[in-house]
Amino acid sequence: MKDKLQQLLEKATQALADSNLIDEVEALRVRFLGRKGEITTLLKTLGTLPADQRPAMGQLANEIKEKLHNRFEEARQKLAQTARQQQMASGTIDITLPGRQQFHGHTHPTSLVIDDITSIFTR
Repeated sequence: MKDKLQQLLEKATQALADSNLIDEVEALRVRFLGRKGEITTLLKTLGTLPADQRPAMGQLANEIKEKLHNRFEEARQKLAQTARQQQMASGTIDITLPGRQQFHGHTHPTSLVIDDITSIFTR
């Protein structure tokens, strides 16, 4: 099982190195760490191990899972930063445009009724 975990770590690291898009990184994260991912299915087989090996294998599996999670997060952040830099370099963002307007709250029901009545009498 230790060898399988190491192979999964190497396979995930290699696949992560080959990915160039954020969507690819997310797909790899789901493939390896998702609910039905390769690491998760391997963790489910821990119950079949002898009782004396379970703690060590569980600890190793959790360490590898944490390493992969950190690597996926770093790769996602790096690709997002690269995409932002490319977008800024291409000049597609116009920083002179005003910001997006935020609408706060709603019109009071009494004001809605008054507006409706006013519109009826102004026809």
